[in-house]
Amino acid sequence: MDLLSNILRVFRVNAAVVQRGQCQGQSMLKVPVAGRAVFHMVSHGRCHLHIENQQTPIVLGCGDVMLMPRDLPHYFKDAGDGAGAGIVCAYFQFERGMRNPILDALPDGVLLQRGQDRAQALTSLLELLLEEAAADRPGSEAVLGRLSDAVFIYMIRHHLATNPQQTGMLAALQDRYLGEALRRLHEAPQSRWTVDTLAADVGLSRSALAKRFQEIMGETPMDYLMRWRMQLAYSWLREEDAALLDVAQRCGYQSESAFAKTFKRHFGFGPGQARRGRAPKIEQAV
Repeated sequence: MDLLSNILRVFRVNAAVVQRGQCQGQSMLKVPVAGRAVFHMVSHGRCHLHIENQQTPIVLGCGDVMLMPRDLPHYFKDAGDGAGAGIVCAYFQFERGMRNPILDALPDGVLLQRGQDRAQALTSLLELLLEEAAADRPGSEAVLGRLSDAVFIYMIRHHLATNPQQTGMLAALQDRYLGEALRRLHEAPQSRWTVDTLAADVGLSRSALAKRFQEIMGETPMDYLMRWRMQLAYSWLREEDAALLDVAQRCGYQSESAFAKTFKRHFGFGPGQARRGRAPKIEQAV
């Protein structure tokens, strides 16, 4: 099982707004992010990207793409040559306000410069995204969703290839033992996992796995499993007409009461409220 694909299936992304902007001379292009991730592509010219609390601006040229996974205030200014620059902005948000744990592991900005591996393919994907967003054709919503997933995957691959990770989800995905442990937990969340059984499956001692998981992921394997089960349960409750006991058992709980208690402790509201669609916006990340 491809763990990255598995996570994206639960935390699906939608292209919310796609627009073009221009900055030239003394003009400034401010970007209203409003809690969404955003991609910027320079369609022509050069510009400076100014990010809040960062003293040095980032110089972007034609064909460069910047992913900003968090809603940091930022703006663009002319690079100073007077030629100006065109900016394409694509805003993305995750269904039900759930944050993708992969994006949470990324830095505030991921830059893919023209000429680097995957740059041309990513530019083509963003152009397709723009074209589809501007059209009103059958199936556009589905196309936008799939293109958005592809754009994110390209940027994540680029970041992993150029920035070796030490801690967090991205580091775990690259770790021989933790990658396998996470794959097994995601593949069978209903199983009666313990640290002992998980360690045996991946070829480590119990203490070695627990130590490695804590050092890289910052939590225990069972804490991670509980949070992943709760995100799955929320997704199933929102999208399926499944009985509460069925959802509980798919998450590894033998009784509705134990499941409901854990669900409420995790989210702050009960599973029934999630099913009725009155749940507050979720901000927890797996």
